[in-house]
Amino acid sequence: MYKTPCEALQAGRFISRGKSRHGIRTINTWELILVISGTLDMFAGDREYHLVPGDRLLLNAGVRHGGLSDYVPELSFYWVHFVPRTSAADEELRNLPRQLAVGSRARAAEYCQLYLARQADDPENKEARDLILHLILQETSRGIFSSESVPEPSSDNMMQPARLAFAARRKIQVKFYSPQLNTSALAAELCCNPDYLGRIYHNTFGVTITHDIHSMRLDLVHKLLVGSALSIKEIAQRAGFEDSGYFRKVFFRRFAMTPREYRLTHMQGYANSE
Repeated sequence: MYKTPCEALQAGRFISRGKSRHGIRTINTWELILVISGTLDMFAGDREYHLVPGDRLLLNAGVRHGGLSDYVPELSFYWVHFVPRTSAADEELRNLPRQLAVGSRARAAEYCQLYLARQADDPENKEARDLILHLILQETSRGIFSSESVPEPSSDNMMQPARLAFAARRKIQVKFYSPQLNTSALAAELCCNPDYLGRIYHNTFGVTITHDIHSMRLDLVHKLLVGSALSIKEIAQRAGFEDSGYFRKVFFRRFAMTPREYRLTHMQGYANSE
């Protein structure tokens, strides 16, 4: 049997009720947090982290960490506890940046949801959870941009390419559900050429602007399909898809099933809230 570099322990999905904050603690396992919606402010050791949708935080074992502010009502994130099997695996984890903007948030969220489904349906099958954890770690360390390596702004009014791409992604994270959002609209807001913005965005993140807009919209679609009674048409409109036919095409391309089929097969898992 193939042994993955890390052993999976427990995982869940946190859904905030707008009360309290992340407790201050030190645990002897590693923890991965993937923010799906809302914002999360935390500290770990002597560093502060301000996470937005699509950000992944990797917390070292043995590091004191906790919340910096109360949970916002719309906050939701996946969490996974795990331990490296070898010193080499531990060293590899320590060489990764703590906070990252995930290249494919929808796919990473899919793997997390798959982990929760496996954990609920077959809790004794640790090998399956180890393999899914391996996928989660790979997906959240691929096609990414580290907030720890954002260059300082130049002294003139022109933004450096990496910072411009980062600014564009932050705007997408805030406005992805607007039907008018596209590369041209972003470029107009950032006072740059659309082709130039698209090129540096792809060079920075490894994906196109359209890919990220669709990815973030589909993350919201996933949340509403699983956690609400809204119709599929209403969900598509809330996520920024005005054309229902185009929405179904984009959805099927990503998930290889219809929204209705997705709703029927993904309403399971383990969630906790405060």
